[in-house]
Amino acid sequence: MIEVELKAHAEDPAVYRDRLAQLCTGLNNACPAGETDSRAGENAPRTDLQLTGFSYAGQLFKQDTYWTDGTIKFRIREETDGNANTKILVTYKQKEVRGDTEVNEEKEFSVDNRLALESLMSDSGFAPCMTKNKKTEVWQCRAEFDSESTIPVTIELSKVGPLGWFLEIEALCADGSAEADIEQARNAVKETVRCLGIPESAIEKRYYSEMLAEC
Repeated sequence: MIEVELKAHAEDPAVYRDRLAQLCTGLNNACPAGETDSRAGENAPRTDLQLTGFSYAGQLFKQDTYWTDGTIKFRIREETDGNANTKILVTYKQKEVRGDTEVNEEKEFSVDNRLALESLMSDSGFAPCMTKNKKTEVWQCRAEFDSESTIPVTIELSKVGPLGWFLEIEALCADGSAEADIEQARNAVKETVRCLGIPESAIEKRYYSEMLAEC
């Protein structure tokens, strides 16, 4: 899977909760064509796509442990939803930054026995190097293009310990997607940023792991 993502500092999370609540209850649960929030600056809204179907998807609590052998780094995540259902996800990313957005080739799978996996990785020369906790509220919408293609978009408002509040906007493409499809996903993410009124000054280009290393 190819993950196209942008994150930004959310100094006042209530502002974005209110904005998303408005979008979830507005006409057709959509960001009206041509509308943008004044905090997003002077960039003109795109005219070839519309964001629709805004909905609230619930809460997640994510406990991340990063493992490395000094060269390769991967993440083990314990993710619990609002109904106390928990799953263990293992994620490895080949990372790339294009402008304000991350375009990451992501490999992810679930495991039933975390202790067995950790024992295997320890015996293979890996060791934990960093931890991160995220308390996350999740919304979803769709980017509908004039070309009749549609891209699902996920919006997460998270308190990331110990870094503070962040908004993350994500769209996914299949492995092997054409560059044109990846560019569409980037446009969907950037239009969502614009619709939510995220100022350019709030956009964070560093990875969480880089920020945590600086703490």
